[in-house]
Order: sequence, then structure tokens, then C-alpha cells
Amino acid sequence: MSSVKRHNHRVHPCTTEQKNALLNVLIAQNTIPSSILIVTANDPQHIEITNNSDTVTVMSDAHLAAATNTTCSLLISYDLPLDPAAYILRLERACDTALILLDEDERALLYPIEKLLGRTLIQEHINGFEATFAIKPAPKVRVNKKISNTKALGNPRTFKSAVKAVNPKGKRRKISSKRFKAAKEGA
Repeated sequence: MSSVKRHNHRVHPCTTEQKNALLNVLIAQNTIPSSILIVTANDPQHIEITNNSDTVTVMSDAHLAAATNTTCSLLISYDLPLDPAAYILRLERACDTALILLDEDERALLYPIEKLLGRTLIQEHINGFEATFAIKPAPKVRVNKKISNTKALGNPRTFKSAVKAVNPKGKRRKISSKRFKAAKEGA
């Protein structure tokens, strides 16, 4: 996988109209990296870079997949690909830092990437480029250990009938082991 540390992997929310301006600000702020790679899922011709430097390379995901030896110090994802695996391919080319420019239309594409990475990405707002949309955090899944442990011990159908016997309306609540055994024996 990538050598990019979590604190060097950031999401910058912005509007679609502000993407080119934010991109140029990020390039100007990061003059130290020896190479900057800007990757897009679409045609790279619409990306406007005001600072024409020899260290900045712009390419699409298709060109990046073909260029197997391409690496960079700073990866900037101009937009997100539909397939999270394509983003992982981008990330593998970055040595130090990875940034994502995220607009409102792409925010649904962020969660599958975070899920594939196994972590949430730090969101950082740049002054003057604040987005009006809110990025929803990944949904949290709560597991009731008592229920999952008792479910593992018995037949799932028996468990469901025990839950219905103890709680006929179907509302979730904690079941004590005595009530579970009584419901199981009664079913």
C-alpha cells in the first residue's frame, strides 16, 4: 500500500467552481516537494494551472494506470474516481502527501474510499474556499455483545424467535441470559 501517513492525507472540501483556484493555492503552498502529480478521473484539459512549473504533472486515471513507474512527493486528486480501487492506485504513487479536492457531487464517493482504507480522512478547510455543504461522517455500527454472543451459540432462527417471544413488538432491547433461555425453551 502507500507510504502516506494519516496526518499527510487530507480532504479539502470546496465548490466545483473553486476547484481550479484551490488547486493553484495548494501548488503555491507546497513548493518544497520535488514532484507534484495532479490526477483526475475526467479529461485533464479542463484543469488550469497558473504556476507552470516543471515539477507539476497532470494526468488522468487511464494514463496513470499505463505509467507504472510514475511516483510523486505530493498527490492532488482533482476529483474522485467512481471506483475506490482507482483511488488506491493513485495513492500508491504518492510518497509523502495526498490531498483530495472534494465538491458536493463527489462526497458520496469518499465513504467507499475511507472504508477501503480502513480509516476516515482528515478534512481541512482552506480560508476563502469553505464549502457550504456538510460532509457526513461515516455511519457508526453498534454491536450489542450480549446479543451477538448468544446468537453465535444457538441457531439464528431460534434466536430470532426468542427475541420476538421476549419482545413481541420487535423493538430492540437488551435480553438477559435468563430471559433468553426461558424464551428459547418456550419456543
